[in-house]
Amino acid sequence: MGLTRIDSAKNPRIVATAKLLDRRARAKTGLFLIEGWRLVKTALMADAPMEEIYATEAFLNREGAGMMTASLLAAGTRLYEVSEDAMKRLTDTVASQGVVAVCQRWDRAPGDVTLQRPPLLVVADAVTDPGNLGALIRVSDAVGADALIQLPGCCDWTNPKVLRASMGSVFHLPVLGLTTEAFFDWATHQLIQIAATGGRFGQSIYDIDLTNGLAVVFGNEAAGVSETVEERADLSLSIPMPGQAESLNVTTAAAVVLFEAARQRANRPLRP
Repeated sequence: MGLTRIDSAKNPRIVATAKLLDRRARAKTGLFLIEGWRLVKTALMADAPMEEIYATEAFLNREGAGMMTASLLAAGTRLYEVSEDAMKRLTDTVASQGVVAVCQRWDRAPGDVTLQRPPLLVVADAVTDPGNLGALIRVSDAVGADALIQLPGCCDWTNPKVLRASMGSVFHLPVLGLTTEAFFDWATHQLIQIAATGGRFGQSIYDIDLTNGLAVVFGNEAAGVSETVEERADLSLSIPMPGQAESLNVTTAAAVVLFEAARQRANRPLRP
């Protein structure tokens, strides 16, 4: 299979692919877009199910692109060389890197996740900002969490802004969408404690043992953790803040809490 050239931004294939920038089209087709050299390379290394690649001449002439092109063609992935105008139609960034991949969406279920012992899960409760969700996935990957769970109300993890903010971590870390009830049932079955964050009267993360099986819930940017989760959670965690700020951004709070959990786990004595 060779390389096909597309010059017009009005080409039907370009028009159809550009629709994947919209959430409804992604939900209908089960496809999403991966933009940029770093993300495409990460997806390729993770064996993500890519169907098509669109690249400009400038990208194809860059160092390292030839090897990637050869491997994609060998795997049967359709490759299109497109004009700069056509590429602009496929991206939502100001300065495109000249490469976009079309990938099949995958959705994980609890049975697909191999839990370490003790498990560490990160839970997004109606986190609606794509940049925040992507950064939360990135932090979760950095601390070695088992998975990130999306409760109802979260933005779509295939949103291009989520993918960019995750810096490729979305291809390393299992992301599961669960109802609140299904999440609590799974956590209970796995003997995992559920910890809500953001409560005014929670226990300090520096005074509580975070080394057991744990699912840490981070809430909506404005409303915080939902009342249902807060009422049913086993623990309520807080971050001591000696300054005058009333709160932290959800991803900043997640980094503080999760790295404290990682620190405690790294220093815990060996258990029989």
